[in-house]
Amino acid sequence: MVVPSLTPAAPHGIWQSAGEASALWALASVGPDALAEELRGTADQVKEEAQASG
Repeated sequence: MVVPSLTPAAPHGIWQSAGEASALWALASVGPDALAEELRGTADQVKEEAQASG
């Protein structure tokens, strides 16, 4: 089962052109290595924003 998810609030990278995305779509579009790198970058950005606001 593939569960759709919303893209980040400030989309960048592979998320710029997506409105609603799924892990399967992203995996098929960019491949596993690029997807992992993109997700790590998004996680790092969320952590930085959380630290800056709190």
